[in-house]
Amino acid sequence: MNISTDQSPYWDRSTSSKSFAHPLDLDRFVQRVPRDAAVLDYGCGHGRLCHALSQRGYHRVLGVDSSSAMIQVARANHPGLDFSVVQSGELPFPDASFGAVLLFAVLTCIPSSADQARLMADVHRVLRPGGCLVISDYPLQTTASNATRSP
Repeated sequence: MNISTDQSPYWDRSTSSKSFAHPLDLDRFVQRVPRDAAVLDYGCGHGRLCHALSQRGYHRVLGVDSSSAMIQVARANHPGLDFSVVQSGELPFPDASFGAVLLFAVLTCIPSSADQARLMADVHRVLRPGGCLVISDYPLQTTASNATRSP
């Protein structure tokens, strides 16, 4: 994957001032993803979605983030759940190892279209065939750099 602009220093500095509330429709998720599925929350932040999934009976949930400070908060807030720091580069998981992958407010944090494409290719690699990919993000601003992005 090798994301060219590492955003982790920003998130390390901003951890205590950030709150996350981007909603996951848990009822809809439960209808589509079996509770025994391995779930990856990429860009998990403080671990809010991992906790919500564990409360719904998902016990194979892994939250990863490039920010070690975010992972520290996640571990402190949700002891017993699984969180790891993942640096830029290929995700350290085997092909087809997750039944579901969550990307919540992640793509908007990756400035380069090429880096976004690399991340999506790697997510596709670790998601099992027929698995569930849930992306929820914010609309891009109408700046010149975003207006000229290639799809």
